[in-house]
Amino acid sequence: MKKILIILLTISISLSGYTSIKKLRFESGISIYGQIGYVDVELTQNFDKNTYTMKATTTSKGVVRFLTKNRKDIFISEGKIKNGLYIPFKFTKQAIKSDYEKVTTYLFNYEEDIVLKTVSLEKLETQSTFDPSTFSYTDVKKTILEKSESSVKLHPNDYLSLYLNFKSGKLKFGQVSYVDKKKTDKLIYKNSDLVEVQKHDGEDTYSIVIHHDDKSLFFNKTESIGVSFYGDAYIKKVSETTDILENDELSTKSGV
Repeated sequence: MKKILIILLTISISLSGYTSIKKLRFESGISIYGQIGYVDVELTQNFDKNTYTMKATTTSKGVVRFLTKNRKDIFISEGKIKNGLYIPFKFTKQAIKSDYEKVTTYLFNYEEDIVLKTVSLEKLETQSTFDPSTFSYTDVKKTILEKSESSVKLHPNDYLSLYLNFKSGKLKFGQVSYVDKKKTDKLIYKNSDLVEVQKHDGEDTYSIVIHHDDKSLFFNKTESIGVSFYGDAYIKKVSETTDILENDELSTKSGV
């Protein structure tokens, strides 16, 4: 009877369409110091509309948090899924500090083969004014707003869709690119377990070793070898959950 109910539930989900929501937490660190922060990931895939949204948030702790002024970075990729390929339509990168917030947005225009890049910067600056009556300076904090728009060359991936397409076998080995990559950098997939990063025209080169999880779209651990004077950087999975949401009602499936 239990098997029949599972089969009926599976058929019901496949016919009505469903949304998968994966939530993961990774620990980030450096081999000498240990943990320095977290990376929280959420991947939502709507298999009825064939759309996806992936969000990654990095936060630091301890001394690193103090030195970076409570910096938090947020990356969001939104797009379509076609034949297993993740096609981004919008990519957002946000950097937040105590006195600073910068948001960079990329809108993909595949018909015109360009990407519209918008940068919005909000920062708190201290300005000093001189009062001649008291012969003294007064510090006043003001919020400075800056915004710019430009068109950049279209690349078929952003930082997050690049990983999804690599993991799903939609990328060939060799050099790959994405919209937010600096011109002097290179990202090279050596094989399914090894990525090479070249920065500043190859002056700085390090490798990323991937330890896969056969039961998950996401890795168990990655290690960046040769990236830091203070030791190798790493990201390792702490937890993973999956919720299946029918497009009409919530299913009860959840797992690790």
